[in-house]
Amino acid sequence: MSYPKVLVGVVTYEGKDYVWDKVYKNLQNLSYPNYDILVVDNTKDMKYYEKLKKQGVNVVHTKRGKTSREALTVSQNYIRDVVLNEGYDYLMFIESDLVPPRDIIERLMSHNRLVVGSMYYIGHHWSKKEPPRPCLFETVKRGDTTRTENINPVRGWDYFGNGLQLIHGCGFGSTLIKREILEKFKFWYTLEPPIKHSDVLFYMDLHNAGYRAYVDTDIIVPHYNSNWGDVKDI
Repeated sequence: MSYPKVLVGVVTYEGKDYVWDKVYKNLQNLSYPNYDILVVDNTKDMKYYEKLKKQGVNVVHTKRGKTSREALTVSQNYIRDVVLNEGYDYLMFIESDLVPPRDIIERLMSHNRLVVGSMYYIGHHWSKKEPPRPCLFETVKRGDTTRTENINPVRGWDYFGNGLQLIHGCGFGSTLIKREILEKFKFWYTLEPPIKHSDVLFYMDLHNAGYRAYVDTDIIVPHYNSNWGDVKDI
């Protein structure tokens, strides 16, 4: 049996070291038979890169730039370039604080979609301002403008347990993207209001071009997330 070639791409920096051992063990034990791991570190200095390198991680370092959004997007495009230049069929994004099930690649690939992600929450159980909510996106009409925004938490949780669902978009935390989509779309960011991350803008581009994205709602991927407020160069 032939298995499509998958690159598992992980963007990280020193601020995620608190969960790295758990994440890396999970990456090494995915059950899909034909994948490689590429970790891109965008810490400002080289110390964390050197630590990961000594651990045996297949890691490269990219410049952080002026903001975390710039750092994330540069790192994501580095991974995209590797997929396109080295003959991979899929990119499997796994964020550096998520621990998906061992069969996540097979599971998402079985849906045979161009873009399919997983449900996971953002926010914190201890926060009144940012309580946990699914990282799912929808289009919202604001005056004469159509925008991409997070789905209302109440409606978001209603998605859970309903199999494969058509969705405007979902966070990149555990997302499988076919090569043909990466050939058409790069990752980008903007600091112009309203400020959005690259995943939101990616799904906006797909939507505008007539492509559909999906989410597997039958699991909630564990998310060991830190507080965005702790990121100084956000």
